[in-house]
Formats: sequence, C-alpha cells, structure tokens
Amino acid sequence: MSPLTSSTGSTAISKTLILSAIVLLITAGASRATVREFFAPRVDGKRLDSCLADAQDCGKPAADAYCKVQGFDSALLFQREAVTDTIRLANGGSCTGPSCNGFKQIKCYALTPASSR
Repeated sequence: MSPLTSSTGSTAISKTLILSAIVLLITAGASRATVREFFAPRVDGKRLDSCLADAQDCGKPAADAYCKVQGFDSALLFQREAVTDTIRLANGGSCTGPSCNGFKQIKCYALTPASSR
C-alpha cells in the first residue's frame, strides 16, 4: 500500500491535503496589495491636470506619476473631468479656462511585501 493510499483507497483526500500545504507554504511569503482612492486630487491647492506637461503624457502616465508621488506603484484606474484651473505635475505649469481637464479620481495601487507588514 502506498503512503498516500489509505486502506479504503482514498488518495484524493491525501493529495488535497498535500496540495493545500504546498499552497500555504508558497503564499506565506507572498505580498499583499494596498489600494487608495484620491477624489479630485490636488497639488498645491489646485486640481491635478490630466497631463504631465503641456498636452503630453496625458491620462495613465499622469495618474501613475501622481500615485508614485503619493508612495504607490501605479494607478489602477482614473477618471477625468472638465475643470477650470489645474496644475501639471511634471513642470508645475497650469491650465486656466474651460478647455482644462483634471482628474476626477485616481485609484492607486502598491504591492506591499509580506516582510514589511
């Protein structure tokens, strides 16, 4: 009789227990994520522009840069909206008027190593 086989021949339970133990060992050193949402994000009191610089690196690159400044790895999602006064993260430039777009929200993500918990 095999060490994984009981007298009733139930190897499935033994295999399940072994697989569960392996999964626990692997995930014990795993990381967990930290997520935070920033609504109407601001820099120096002004709404954050959806571009890093003048009409360059708009959307995801600008959201990622904001998340990094806040101590996160990257942006998971973001929403933009029309605003009348914004500041650009890369160069501190501003946009004033009805043609400006800022972030309505940014959801930032960071992978936190298990050892730092």
